[in-house]
Amino acid sequence: MDDEEWLCTYLRRLTADPFVGPNPKNPRLVDMVLARVETRDWGGALSLASSFWRFDLFVHLAPRMTRDERREQLTKIWPSCDICSWRWKIVALAYLREVGYIGDLPQPDTKLLVYRGVSKSRHRLGLSWSTNVETARHFVRPLGRGRHRGGFVYSAVAPPGAFLGGFGVRDEAEYVVDPSLLTDVKRVEVVPSEL
Repeated sequence: MDDEEWLCTYLRRLTADPFVGPNPKNPRLVDMVLARVETRDWGGALSLASSFWRFDLFVHLAPRMTRDERREQLTKIWPSCDICSWRWKIVALAYLREVGYIGDLPQPDTKLLVYRGVSKSRHRLGLSWSTNVETARHFVRPLGRGRHRGGFVYSAVAPPGAFLGGFGVRDEAEYVVDPSLLTDVKRVEVVPSEL
């Protein structure tokens, strides 16, 4: 199977996934994505993907991109797909390290206290943290809304070298960090479940 055929098969499988769901509004979605890939319109191809599989698509398209193209696309897509990147954490770290600091917030030159809200403690060492504890509480809930089973808010100290990106969009004060460089990681709050 050549690269193009593999990508086509991947896209068809992904768009038929019950979680993602087929796109009844546009049955030609796969063809539209492939047409944009053929012309190296990475932003166009990624914009057709739902936020639930945009990072998956990025991971599969990234080897075709130049370093500068990867940087540009990561900067555009990260704020809308970071919650779905957990399974690609190691790959995301590699690309983020490769392209250098991204985002619209200035890169911190001093250590910062950051917070992360999770519904499962095993996700405490993720990539996305905030300087705002309220934002962290918001992310305890799945996708930040609806009923939840409770969770945890963690704090950590992030040295300047840990910061890979920073985004002020959605008023989250989100910093993307290399979790292996965080210090003093501790649970600061248990968020009770809704009854």
